[in-house]
Order: sequence, then C-alpha cells, then structure tokens
Amino acid sequence: MKLSEISKTLNGEFVGKDVEIVGISDLENKKENTIVYIENNKYLEEMENSLVSALLLPEGIISTKKPFISVKNGKEAFAKLLSIFEKYKNLNPKLKKSEIYDSVYME
Repeated sequence: MKLSEISKTLNGEFVGKDVEIVGISDLENKKENTIVYIENNKYLEEMENSLVSALLLPEGIISTKKPFISVKNGKEAFAKLLSIFEKYKNLNPKLKKSEIYDSVYME
C-alpha cells in the first residue's frame, strides 16, 4: 500500500516520497518497506537512520530524512494503522518444537 493511500485513510498530511508500505515496524524491530510510529523526538534520529521506509508522526514533529505522515492524534492514527495491516498477519501460525528447549514456538 502506498504511503499516500495510508495518509488518506488516517486523515493525515503526507510529506516526501510515496513509498510502498507492507507492514509496521516497532522501535526494536525495524524492517524495510514498513512504517513506524514515533510519539516524540526521543527516537526520531534513530528511526531516520534505520531501515524503516516511513514514519507516522504527531503534528509538530517532522523528519528531514524519511517520508512521513503527520497526524493530529498519533495514538488514534496508530490504532487505525494497526487495523489496516491486520490482514497481513499470519492467521495460521505453525507451531514448532524447539530443539534446544523443552517448549514450542510459533513460526
């Protein structure tokens, strides 16, 4: 989904290159072609220099390095963003037995 399309859905202001977004990253797991929500300036520089392709930012914060969507209510917009990409989740996870521990994990 193009960043401009996401912006329209979130009623936000789109700034920068219209990149393709396929999912959401978080502050610890950063991947290409994803968007990450940043609530304040604390993580802005780190996310601008990461693999993520776009940022979701509250009004008043801007990025000079990454395309972004500026929104009035960041938490509300992030909740909508999660629902947009809900369909990309693996709804039929496979359980695998750990070879090291006496447990299972989802693949």
